[in-house]
Parts: sequence; structure tokens; C-alpha cells
Amino acid sequence: MRPMRAVFALLFLLFTHSLAFATDFTASQSGSARDQPDGPRTVGTVEQGRSYPLLKRGGPGAKWCKLGLPTGPAWVLCSEGSLSDQGTTPVRPGQTKSASAQSPSQQPAALPNQGSTTLSFDYYLLSLSWSPSFCASKGSSSPEQCGLDKRYGFVVHGLWPQAENGDNPMSCSLSVKPSPELADRMMDVMPSHHLIEHEWQKHGTCSGLSPEEYFANLRSTFQNVRIPKTLQRPVQPVRLSSDDIKSQFVESNPGLTKEMFTVHCRNVFSEIRFCLDKQLRFRACGKRVRDACAGMTVFPPLR
Repeated sequence: MRPMRAVFALLFLLFTHSLAFATDFTASQSGSARDQPDGPRTVGTVEQGRSYPLLKRGGPGAKWCKLGLPTGPAWVLCSEGSLSDQGTTPVRPGQTKSASAQSPSQQPAALPNQGSTTLSFDYYLLSLSWSPSFCASKGSSSPEQCGLDKRYGFVVHGLWPQAENGDNPMSCSLSVKPSPELADRMMDVMPSHHLIEHEWQKHGTCSGLSPEEYFANLRSTFQNVRIPKTLQRPVQPVRLSSDDIKSQFVESNPGLTKEMFTVHCRNVFSEIRFCLDKQLRFRACGKRVRDACAGMTVFPPLR
């Protein structure tokens, strides 16, 4: 029996040792938790200032934390909280404790690399969409952009942080939103309040900039792109090949080469995407950024 007792004693020591080094995640803001990293389905919520057992880290860039919530395991962005050791007090999945009840030695410490994950990109991708094509298919659902009194040509779809290897960080934080006043000011180049908020949440939060700085850069890059004359305010359909489009933009923009942007189309022209360095200058595109337009395409005219 003594060998069996020794085995049980060893197992007990290992179990209590693992509890001693367990880790809490303390939420810095209230928000929703998802069924998987960057997943679409909400399966629980976290409350600001409350601590939850950290089960693991993972997802794209290991930026997501899996927590034990009362409703079951769920994922949140690690940047939306901080980590702290639990000491010798075991906390099981689903059990929480208030951050204010922790001893000074248990107060949250900063997450490793917290704040730097938003800067882990190499360049930007500026996407400009052709508004008449969008309105031809989804006009009734977007009166801000496609109302009878609207006559937009190229508008900004987004300004997206990109990595050289083709990956791109997304949804780095949900803590700050662009103000209504800022969104109103952007409507002349990005005519949809919903799109402005969506692009900030999905891409702008990964830029390391404030909403004001991010959208100032977005406006500046859009205004620095020179649109060829044939596409400035066409009143008749314009039919061009992908190579024609590229040639016209290269001719209109000094320093731009065909390797620095891509065109996207199906039956009609959809988008053009420019690669820019962090100083917002044209540069060659990285991996997995390529043209998606073959043969001829049509630019519907402005209405």
C-alpha cells in the first residue's frame, strides 16, 4: 500500500502546484466573448474589473485569450485585459472573483507585449471602391451612399494594416469608437456611418493610432491618389481591360508602378487597392496581394 500512497501523494502535490501557478485574466472593459478567436458568435460576456481563469492563449498572432466564464469557455482579445497569478487559491472554470478583493501581490500585471500587438504590421493597403458598381447591386440598403442625390465615383473602402507574409491583424480592440462628429466629417470620402465604424473596429484598431489620426491618414492617402481623367466623372459606361486600368493609374501618379496596386472586378469593376508604407508612400505589395480581374471590365457611370 505504501507505493500507492506515494503515487497519490505525488499526484496531489502536482495538482496543488499547478493551481499555485494558475493565471487570472482581469477584464479592463465590459464586452462580449466569442465561441472562437475572431468568431462571429457571442457566447458570453465579461465585466470590467472582474477576473476570470485563463485557460489558454491562441488564435491569429496568439492575441486571443480563452477564459472560463460562468456560461462556459469563451474567447476575448488579450489586449482587453491583464494577467495575474492566482497564488495558491484555486479558481475553477466558471468561477470569478473581484479584482478589488485581490491582495497587492495578486494585482494584475500587464499582459506580455500588451499594446505592441497593434503595431505588428509592415504596410497599409488602401482600398478604393467604385461607388456606381456597389450601388447597382446594393443601393437600396445604403441610402447614405446611393440615394438619388448621391453621385460618388471612387470612395474609400478601407485602410488596412498588412504584413509582408500576407497576414493582416484584425479587430485588435473594441474599447474606442470614432465619435459621431468624426464620422460625419468622413462622409464625403467614406459615405456610410456603418462602414466607418466597421472599418475602425476591424482594421483601424490595429494601426496603433487614435480614430482621429487613423481617419486623417485615410483621408490623406485618398486625396493623394490621382484619378485618371476617363474615370473622374463618367456619364457613360467606361470599358477597360485590367492592364488599361493599371496603365492609366501609373500615368496619372508619378512614382507608382504596376507592382504597387491591384485591381478587382467581376462583370463590373469593383475595387482598386494601393500598397503604402507607414509614411503613406506607394510601395510594392507583399504576399497574397494580387489582381483579381481578368479581361475587360465595365465602370458603370455616375448617375
